[in-house]
Amino acid sequence: MKPSFHARLVNGPFDDPCLYVRLLRESRALLFDAGFTTNLSARDILKTSDIFISHAHIDHFIGFDNILRTSLKKEGPLRFYGPAGIIDRIEGKLRGYSWNLIGEYPAVVEVSEVDAGAFYLKIFLLWFQQLCWTIRYLVLDSALKRIII
Repeated sequence: MKPSFHARLVNGPFDDPCLYVRLLRESRALLFDAGFTTNLSARDILKTSDIFISHAHIDHFIGFDNILRTSLKKEGPLRFYGPAGIIDRIEGKLRGYSWNLIGEYPAVVEVSEVDAGAFYLKIFLLWFQQLCWTIRYLVLDSALKRIII
């Protein structure tokens, strides 16, 4: 049986958290946390459709600017999911830039704030001859607060 995804740590195990998951049959990728992201190629970033931010500490969120810069001309939305307050944080980052030169760019950023208890993301490290990642998420409530920027 062929795998349906490939997962890899973007950085070392003791560096900023960032897990890149390429969905093989869908030609897209997911990103779990956005620590230091300069180790991701532009191609990897452009394949990324959804980014899950666990919390907004700098080591989980510093890569936002690199992802945004690379994705400005990307067709289709770049979707972020995070805890309460993530909309304000991303809006603050976006307000910090001058946008006078991107009138023709198709950039769309969608941010979904997920209430505590509504979304669980568990990443388990398994050690069996090599490092394996198992990703599970369970959506208990589909009520998401959404904003499109």
